[in-house]
Amino acid sequence: LAHVALGESAISNGAAEDLGSQPDNQRIERFCDAVAAAALMPQSLVLGFPEVAPTGAREWSDDTLRTIARAIGVSREALLLRFVSLGRATWAFYREPRARFHEEYRLEADAKREDKRQVQIKRSTMLMSWNGREFTRLVLRSYYDQRITLNDVSSYLGAKVKHIPALERVAFQMAV
Repeated sequence: LAHVALGESAISNGAAEDLGSQPDNQRIERFCDAVAAAALMPQSLVLGFPEVAPTGAREWSDDTLRTIARAIGVSREALLLRFVSLGRATWAFYREPRARFHEEYRLEADAKREDKRQVQIKRSTMLMSWNGREFTRLVLRSYYDQRITLNDVSSYLGAKVKHIPALERVAFQMAV
């Protein structure tokens, strides 16, 4: 959002010091990161944790970062960057775990790529997703009222005739 407000495209997906010797890019990225961090992790929320309340910069254990980050719903890296902006950690301390976090992100992404199992989705569920419940019901009601043919139903819903009974069940089942 900060990039949009500034009319600038996103430059990096991380801390601004990775942008090399381009001071304008670093300044923009740091500002946008700070806006995002302040929105996601307001100072009062972050300082409300008993572990964070004491003043001054310090080093943080991975377990403490993980616990607080999970409670807020952010990454450990984002939390640590917010700690830097609030004076609860230094840039020097931030850089060491950041490299480790990025290696963990890479390993997770590799594992997800390897674990590409096929998920079977029922055809009726997929058709409902594509067409929407109300449109599907409208088409089926038109068929019940004999305004359209079964071939029309098949055509409008992109369904083979053999899938229509299951689609009817899904379309008219009560929401839970």
